[in-house]
Amino acid sequence: MKKLISLLGLLLCAACSTPEYISPGITAQEKALSQSMISLEEYPQKQETSYVHNKARATAIFEKLKIAGAPVCRFTSDQKHNSCSFMTLQFKNDETVNAYAHGSNNIVLYSGLMSYASSDDELALVIGHEMGHHLADHINEDQKHAAVGSVVGAILLGALGALSGDANLAGEMANLGATAGGQAGILSYSKEQEKEADYIGSYLVAQAGYDVEKGSRFFAKMYKLNPRTGSKDLNKSALFDTHPTDDERHATLLKISKEVESKKASSQALLPFKGARKQ
Repeated sequence: MKKLISLLGLLLCAACSTPEYISPGITAQEKALSQSMISLEEYPQKQETSYVHNKARATAIFEKLKIAGAPVCRFTSDQKHNSCSFMTLQFKNDETVNAYAHGSNNIVLYSGLMSYASSDDELALVIGHEMGHHLADHINEDQKHAAVGSVVGAILLGALGALSGDANLAGEMANLGATAGGQAGILSYSKEQEKEADYIGSYLVAQAGYDVEKGSRFFAKMYKLNPRTGSKDLNKSALFDTHPTDDERHATLLKISKEVESKKASSQALLPFKGARKQ
């Protein structure tokens, strides 16, 4: 099933859309620096704080991001949203390390994730990232991509099944293709969406007075916690299945931080770059 999803994902990527807000590219040297920084990061420890405390802390940060980030919300939504007030934050008292955006305006934050965010800068960047998904309309895009993937998968595998001359097999293959194609339709777009959400979210963070570079430490921690890249396993984490936690992401956030600081120094508007970048 996984191989099938990957194959369909490659086919669907031929029609992948280009994000409007493209984060700055990184060099091999910048990636190496990120790797060095991550290697010096101590293995993350959970903060011994209560769920009530973490919920109040996250709520305060979210409200600050919504108010201060209004210019970013207006700009990235093409004036569709005059402010960020359309978004809501929900909490789950669950040790799973995860956060996600869903629906037309909701963000869900797990207590397990909040316990690893040791600074407000880190938690602000996580929340800003999820806000970025809404501003870039990724949830709606995913639904469209899943629908297209289901149709493509059903046609391709249904046609293969039909070659056998067995109508039942053809129907089963079409159903399998629809399921796999729907998943591939989402996965084929997810990496670019994650990068775009990071980029938009970083500007929300900057507008609210938080530090993007300090916030990026959270993702260095997640690299350490990720069983695929770190030295230890972490139970009950969905974050690694839906969010990239590699050194490239950390390096890109550091590059975004430099871009933000450069704009501050030259009194430019703190808004993400829109459109293709010059090489």
